[in-house]
Amino acid sequence: MALGEIRDFLDAHTPRLRSLEDRTRRESTPSADRGATREALMELSLALEELRVSEEELRVQSDMLSGVQEALETERARYLGFFTHLPDPCLVTDAAGVVREANRAAGELLGARPEALSGKPLAVFVGEENRRDFRNRILEGLPQEETAEWEVTLRPRGTLPLRVKARVSVMREGQGPTALIWVFRGVADSLDAARDETMLLDAMLDALATPACALDLDGTLLRWNRAATDALGWEPGMAGEACPVRFPGEEAGGDALLRTRERLDGVPAEVARGNGQMVRLRASVAPLLAGDARRGTLLTFAAEAPEARTTERDDAESILQQCRSALGGEAATGTVYERLRTWIASGLHLGHLRPGSRLPSIRQVADAAGAEHRAVAAAYRALAAEGLVEVRNRQGAFVAGAWEPAAPPLGETADWLAGVLEGASGLRIRIPQLADVVGRWTTSARVRCACMESVEDERAALVAEMAGQWGMDAIPVAPGSFRAEGRGAPEALHGVELIVTTAFHATEAHAAGRALGVPVLVLAAGPEMVQAAEERLADGPLTAVVADAGYAARLRFLRGSERLHVVLADDAASLASLTPAESVLLTPAARQKLGSDSPRMLVPLPSFVSRTPARTIAALLIQHNLEPARRRA
Repeated sequence: MALGEIRDFLDAHTPRLRSLEDRTRRESTPSADRGATREALMELSLALEELRVSEEELRVQSDMLSGVQEALETERARYLGFFTHLPDPCLVTDAAGVVREANRAAGELLGARPEALSGKPLAVFVGEENRRDFRNRILEGLPQEETAEWEVTLRPRGTLPLRVKARVSVMREGQGPTALIWVFRGVADSLDAARDETMLLDAMLDALATPACALDLDGTLLRWNRAATDALGWEPGMAGEACPVRFPGEEAGGDALLRTRERLDGVPAEVARGNGQMVRLRASVAPLLAGDARRGTLLTFAAEAPEARTTERDDAESILQQCRSALGGEAATGTVYERLRTWIASGLHLGHLRPGSRLPSIRQVADAAGAEHRAVAAAYRALAAEGLVEVRNRQGAFVAGAWEPAAPPLGETADWLAGVLEGASGLRIRIPQLADVVGRWTTSARVRCACMESVEDERAALVAEMAGQWGMDAIPVAPGSFRAEGRGAPEALHGVELIVTTAFHATEAHAAGRALGVPVLVLAAGPEMVQAAEERLADGPLTAVVADAGYAARLRFLRGSERLHVVLADDAASLASLTPAESVLLTPAARQKLGSDSPRMLVPLPSFVSRTPARTIAALLIQHNLEPARRRA
């Protein structure tokens, strides 16, 4: 009987027993029944005393149990306080690896609240490439040892994977394990390094003008930039979800694309918007590496485009068709030399010709231009003297254009940094936006760059590229007639440390560069701009708003240019007649002139200048910044 029940029984029957005893004593009947009653009363009194003694014993035991319970509660609170505030991440899981308890440090390590970890398999926070081995090792158990040291690649929520060491202890009850205690040692440095990498990754993503995102090793979406939020409507809640990108036709090899260790450009992709709608884009896939270890994947997106132009355009027949179109017809004016020079320079500039491409024979050019063979041969010789054409004995004429200066020699560390800058340029990350240490090596001593071009639109694009992308002091320079005058370089170029130009002025620029002792870079039109314009022209009309009529003449060499309509930025009447539905190619120079009145342009905004020879220009920047520091030292 419980202590409370005994107490209730005593409280209920003691008054009645006492009343019965008193009444019996008052009665004086000498009968035999009176003796029996008295004996019964005595027995009841003894039983009552025994019950009272039992009550007291039970009360003492209850007090002892209460003390033990309070002590246990105190110890549990002390344990929980110690466990919660333990500086090392600590987890308690069952024998299958399902989390029972986690302290604050473990929540910080795994990127989740400690209470949210309860009930989740620890394996979900392990890198996919190690997950199967991790599960198998838990299932096999630790029969020979109570404690073991494991190396585990964890995949915290929202950050890059990191390698940590875990001390695993086994709690046993009976014959089998009942729980595993995980203590992760020495993770502070790994977490700090991961945070630094994450901050750098955020800076890289935000520096990109096009939508971009970072995925971890198994394709989980980690983070994305503002452009992705604006263009695709991605919300913060998408972090940690499965990759919102699918590569059509790569169902079996999609993972291979995300695991590549080489950069892949122009990959067809289907990207999910925040509302679930799919949009077709082109993706550039690049690995995120830490030394030799692959940490994730970086994806950047551009508008969907058909397959890249094949090498067919470099075939002799393709180039011959270009030659006939450029040299013949009513629009072709000037001497054979002038028409050939304009065609070759335009072909290089627009990407239709490449250095090393075989040019049509003298007879083919003569037929296309309606000129004499001797005039064509003389034109080829003149172009060879300028450096646009290379005439090979018994092989024919080829496009020259090997104008890139040799990269200066660098030490091991500086050469590594040049590679970093080359990779940043490939991702369209502007140099001034990189870390301060990179800024000290590249922008402390600013390079004065002359952007030589006769056409205002090209000149403005060159200035924007060299100043915006590379942080140079870029000045626009209109080429003079110094070639004919026999002078080394015009006065406007004095004091510059780099000359940037296009194929149209490569000869003048190199003459000036030799006279001044400075390197020369010859840049082409941005392939994105050329591709976007020609795709629009293939589908229908395109309006080009330009600042200089000379640029309109160069656009005539675009494929489908018969559907191209050119409007000058100062032609207010033509601009006012443009409809909102028109596709517009707007040059940087025209946009500067028009300001807020600029018409809607092609989306995404194409680059009007090709990506510079990044390795060479990065080496030039580093050398230029290191030399003053060496002189000071």
